[in-house]
Amino acid sequence: MLLRDRILSEPPAIAGGPTTGNCRPATAGGSDKKYWRSLEELADSPVFEEFVRREFPQAAEEWNDPIERRTFLKVMGASLALAGLSGCVIQPPEKVIPYVKQPEEETPGQGLY
Repeated sequence: MLLRDRILSEPPAIAGGPTTGNCRPATAGGSDKKYWRSLEELADSPVFEEFVRREFPQAAEEWNDPIERRTFLKVMGASLALAGLSGCVIQPPEKVIPYVKQPEEETPGQGLY
């Protein structure tokens, strides 16, 4: 099992993410409102550490992507070049030949719909 498959099989990190209620540090005052004064205080909470660990896995650089950016650009460049070449072909001239015997249901200038 690839590392990428193991990471993708885990539940989304958003479900256990920090909210305003569970990331506030405890204060010494008797107030119900609890605020964090700096990002360091927020980062010290275990809930936030768990959120960061799940959101940014340690081995994310090791994921194997089957299609690299360079390969994709090569294929797109080749398809653009081939499309451009097909537009440069000289088409054979088409001659418009009138009816020798005009059909009865067709009147010149009127549509068939």
